[in-house]
Amino acid sequence: MLNKKENSDSTLFVDLDGTLTATDILFESIVIFLKNNPFRIIYLFLWCLSGKAYLKEQLSQKVDLNISILPYRQEVLEYIREAKLSGQQVVLATATHHKIANAISNHLAIFNDVIATNRNINLKGNRKLDAILDYVGEQSFDYIGDSKSDVAIWRAARKTIIINPSASLLKTLSNNTNVRTVKTGKGSNNLIVWIKAIRIHQWSKNFLLFLPLIMAHRLFDFNLLLENVLAFVSFSLTASAGYIFNDLIDLETDRQNIQKKQRPFASGMLSVKSGSIAFLSLILVSFTTALFTMPKLFSIILFLYFIITMAYSLFLKSKVIIDVITLSILYNIRIIAGGISIAIPISSWLIVFSTFLFTSLAFLKRYADLKLLGKSQKNIEGRGYLKKDIDFVRSSGIASGYISLLVLTLYIYSEHVTKLYKQPFLLWLCIPFILYYISRMWLKTNRGEMTNDPIIFIIKDYISYIILIIMAVIIFLSKTLDLHISYNLLFR
Repeated sequence: MLNKKENSDSTLFVDLDGTLTATDILFESIVIFLKNNPFRIIYLFLWCLSGKAYLKEQLSQKVDLNISILPYRQEVLEYIREAKLSGQQVVLATATHHKIANAISNHLAIFNDVIATNRNINLKGNRKLDAILDYVGEQSFDYIGDSKSDVAIWRAARKTIIINPSASLLKTLSNNTNVRTVKTGKGSNNLIVWIKAIRIHQWSKNFLLFLPLIMAHRLFDFNLLLENVLAFVSFSLTASAGYIFNDLIDLETDRQNIQKKQRPFASGMLSVKSGSIAFLSLILVSFTTALFTMPKLFSIILFLYFIITMAYSLFLKSKVIIDVITLSILYNIRIIAGGISIAIPISSWLIVFSTFLFTSLAFLKRYADLKLLGKSQKNIEGRGYLKKDIDFVRSSGIASGYISLLVLTLYIYSEHVTKLYKQPFLLWLCIPFILYYISRMWLKTNRGEMTNDPIIFIIKDYISYIILIIMAVIIFLSKTLDLHISYNLLFR
């Protein structure tokens, strides 16, 4: 417990970005500003020419930031309340623009005053220190912050309170006599958090790039397999960049969702700044790999995939039915890219089959989202679907899944199959297993047993692996089995 007598004549100054909130207000404002029109980036460059304070001034006027859902650090709020109970005055001292800082102060109702950036002065580092010294005069003060830019302030403070300090920062402040650290458990160096952010489990979708190689029965051609692996890496890195981009522009929406508010960027476990850097780095590595190791057409397809992914994140995902068709197109692009990477032509039958199958899965995801809506919710946040659309979504998804089976049935009769398989009629055995699997997926979703991410469900579902193995055996036998030899072995 803080000493009441000791604190009654001192002031506690509290930093905002990274301290009171597990985010950076400036970067969040930039993301929101660019969300509806990425071409507005030209304004950011022009405003920067007039200084950072002017940039913050303009963004505060143009961006409507929802301060009520920011990821506030509860440990810091508890420290502030304890300080107030001990008799300290508490002032929010931040480089964030005063308009936003005052809104946050009013929302939390725990600060006695606010000092913040204005049109002319960016209140950071030594400028913040000068403002604090002007404010307290001869009185002592405490300061709670999180970054090296606060070092000068801590050295002038009576008490140093550091949020999630790094080893280097603690070493820098080793001469300070009154240091307290506050751990919040929300660090950005956690490998597991980054793995979650780039959604490695979603890379399973990119195994579709190997499908042309498998369907051409050349999986054990090492050179072609290596080409496919490089293509897989390029697509996976681009996909992860897309997931980060999607999470960054959906910050406010995710924070209002019971499940999605725990995502790394929405919760503040990872900063918007680090996410932006990761996005650019992943794109750079992905396209460099593609340009130097893959055919030029592959790089064009990868770029098309990237553009469609960005368009989906920005506006297509909120368009009813268009969002589902877009997801189906993205699945097909993976298959096409896989064929291009190894110069194997793609069967039109495969494209038609995958179009209907993945349309079914896309509808299934929307249906799962609708099933999870609470009684008071009328629509999926950030999507165009209403609760009353649930029957339409279910019917469309089941129909698409069954049509994919019809296409597969017609494919078995095609001339292409008779050339590739010794016993093509055995492929008929795949039909009941696929029928069962599609029906089972929809039945589980209808019962509310499906997560809002079917990919996670499939990865954890042992039935999925059993059916995959059975179908692999059927295809292998259809390709290799010689019935004349088998008959002689059995009945000689």
